[in-house]
Amino acid sequence: MIDKFNNELTELPFENCCVCDVNFQESGTQYLVEKSIKRVSESVSYSIYEYAICWNCAQAFQQKISVESNAAIELYFFNQLQNKEPKEFDELIDPIEEALSACLVKGTSVEEMNEYVMCAVFRNGNFSFGAMPYVLSMEVLEELSEQLSAETKDEMDDFRKTYLGGPPELEELLKGKPVVFL
Repeated sequence: MIDKFNNELTELPFENCCVCDVNFQESGTQYLVEKSIKRVSESVSYSIYEYAICWNCAQAFQQKISVESNAAIELYFFNQLQNKEPKEFDELIDPIEEALSACLVKGTSVEEMNEYVMCAVFRNGNFSFGAMPYVLSMEVLEELSEQLSAETKDEMDDFRKTYLGGPPELEELLKGKPVVFL
């Protein structure tokens, strides 16, 4: 299950922060991996983008998000998740596999989505015990995007341009959509 978060090009775990280049294994630092997945067919999917960022750089970016956007994001998740029944995990099913099988907010199965984002926090190449991996549908990302200030959207677009790169068509497709480590 952990290999879903490997670098698509090397098929190995991410080694360095995309911002400060700290080596995750050498430093023992906690880091986040985000992958945006596009499904082409039932059996074929690929990453639109993927990155790994150390916890310190993610927190520094978090500080750049406007107060209004942070409040809107918190309110969005509160409203979406407050009445959601807690999931009961079957002891025969891997809880990580279960968490990555559907959108955290909407409950839509990954098999039903053409695009989604998955995130996980790691330390020393393993899932961090403090945070369960999760999936968010494009529907959720679009709803979140509507909540963000223009200033925050600009910060996220700058992050993408600086650290993720890609062709102009990709930039236009992703413009204004939040990176998830908010």
